[in-house]
Amino acid sequence: MMDLLNFTGKGLYDDLAIVPANEYHAGVLQHNLRSTDLRECMIGGSTPWRALHLPLSIPKAETFTALSPDDTPVCMFGTVPLSVSDGISSASI
Repeated sequence: MMDLLNFTGKGLYDDLAIVPANEYHAGVLQHNLRSTDLRECMIGGSTPWRALHLPLSIPKAETFTALSPDDTPVCMFGTVPLSVSDGISSASI
């Protein structure tokens, strides 16, 4: 797992493949969220579909998927650019 501490982008980390996320990955994961992830969506006023698909449509966002050895999406993660309005920085969930 030390490889994950030095994450630099897509590649093979231990037995997980890290690849750019896509709509298929988001579609699989939206139906397999943990209860804490569902709660986070509700608190943020989002749906699982929106929370997983929105970052894929944001220019300059970097969203990745971890795939198990049988190519099943395990999780998605990444970053979206900050927006600054009236001196306040914010990002989307």
